[in-house]
Amino acid sequence: MLKKHYHWIIVFACTVLIFCNMGLCSTILTVYLPFIENNGITGAMGSAIISVRCISSFFSTFLTGWFFRKISLRTGVFAATLAGALGYFVFSFGGSIIVYYIGAVLFGIAYCFGCMIPVSLIIANWFNGKRGLALGICTTGSGFSTMIFAPLLTSMITKLGLHYTFIFQMIFLIICATAALLLIRNTPEELSLKPYGSFEAAKEKIYSAGKPEPSRFEYILLGIMMLIMGGSAIGYSSHLTILATSSGYPAETAAKAVSVLGVMLIIGKLIFGQVADRLRARRTSVIFFCTFVAGCIPVIFMDGTALLPLFAVPVLLGLGSPVYTIGPSLWSADLASKENYGKVLQWLLIFYNLGGIVFTSLPGFIADHTGEYHTSFYMYGIMTATTMLILLFVYRHVKTSSEK
Repeated sequence: MLKKHYHWIIVFACTVLIFCNMGLCSTILTVYLPFIENNGITGAMGSAIISVRCISSFFSTFLTGWFFRKISLRTGVFAATLAGALGYFVFSFGGSIIVYYIGAVLFGIAYCFGCMIPVSLIIANWFNGKRGLALGICTTGSGFSTMIFAPLLTSMITKLGLHYTFIFQMIFLIICATAALLLIRNTPEELSLKPYGSFEAAKEKIYSAGKPEPSRFEYILLGIMMLIMGGSAIGYSSHLTILATSSGYPAETAAKAVSVLGVMLIIGKLIFGQVADRLRARRTSVIFFCTFVAGCIPVIFMDGTALLPLFAVPVLLGLGSPVYTIGPSLWSADLASKENYGKVLQWLLIFYNLGGIVFTSLPGFIADHTGEYHTSFYMYGIMTATTMLILLFVYRHVKTSSEK
């Protein structure tokens, strides 16, 4: 009976990977920034920690094809998660910005080799039907990590300090890495199984580009799109806490807002996956892009006392942002053949991480000169709208060119 449902055990294991390598090694870093910056590190230097992680992820992405050819997906994600644990061990010696940068490099490695690229490939191996739902469930891991760990870590830092909090994170990641190694199998054939939906997949309506991969012009447009999207996707989650605290809200209240973001990320990703299985990726992406843009508007009214805008922002951003994590995997499947799926996904994520490098330090620089982070979130809304328009143009161009 257990073997029959092993597809969903794979989904659970991949959810653990996202929990660790996207949540604890990326998104949750936003919780630490206010405490790190209170130790004599400026806003720009704190934001640069996120940028270093993005730089590490960017260069690591070029090696994903080689890395997973040398070792299996299963072993690779285990090693990646251990890199994240090592990053927190390095963080435990903090006090110097250089130490935090070294840890951020390791987090970037964990994010690249233990996150969306291997998870998407594993899910593609195990699922023909309901792939959007499977990916949606997997990506809820980052939401659970934010919801559970944001208030927990804030409390631990207050009571125990940064050092012991980082050691706790290290031990937790080692346990999760071991669990993922024991559960994950690279393909269903290793257990004498077939991919989920082998028979019903043919009945599902799937967008087809009509050609093996995008043209050079379309690749360029997709690169520009992901560059812009990466700056917004990585930047907003990394600066939500400090947006709230710099607006005058107490750290505990800001942590609650981040927890709300985690809850809405979970809900949004589950909704995105199911809607994408029905409406296809393009239409679903438009809906969720617009929701994210709407979430940048209440920032105007965040004044340190009004709670409605403080919580409206994470609700709308959390509901809209699943397009950032699930979208690239589904767009790659739409715009390329199965043989070129990994190639297109790698291209998208290279520029996604590059966007984090280019844009993520910008909020810190803006805040150092203006004393606020509101402007940065207005920028994220504009960037998201631009991303949506480019994506729609690419889909239209692919359809037009394939019909010629």
